[in-house]
Amino acid sequence: MTVSCFFGKGKKSAWDAWKLYEDVTDAFISLSSPTTVIDPSLFAMLSRFIIIMYDPTSECSDLDVAQKHMFTERSKVLESLPPTSSAFMQHVKRAVHQTAHCWSQCLAKNPKHYDASDWGWIKDGDKWSPCWTTLLEVSDSSRELIRCACKKSCTGRCKCAKANLKCTALCHCEGECSRV
Repeated sequence: MTVSCFFGKGKKSAWDAWKLYEDVTDAFISLSSPTTVIDPSLFAMLSRFIIIMYDPTSECSDLDVAQKHMFTERSKVLESLPPTSSAFMQHVKRAVHQTAHCWSQCLAKNPKHYDASDWGWIKDGDKWSPCWTTLLEVSDSSRELIRCACKKSCTGRCKCAKANLKCTALCHCEGECSRV
């Protein structure tokens, strides 16, 4: 078993984020022991930690909001965005299963069994695979991912208008432009 990693983020990014957000230590300690559920307040702390890893100046506390902000306002490419909250939850579940459920019980005579399918894994035949997210893939939910950089009203240079599409929440104008 193994857990996923964050693209472009390593030990230094995590350490720097931890120094900026030391409160997350409580979440790490809490999740190092076997548990049957992940408390929403712990997940919120972990989410904030991940946001700081990707953008130390961000005030966001929700991964999805931070991801949208970084994509629309900061023009970050998809690979440099934090995971969605759904993908991150699956990551946390796999990490808890591996460390708290498996490793922490390695010396126990009668370790408690935790079903891996409840902890970010999918069984396919006799093999286990990570459940990366519970969301649809972008390719399955949207044929085109277009966003414009128009401020208030879209002009003839608007990417959405050129594609004959309406502006969306992904656009800089957040779909609130006055394009007719």
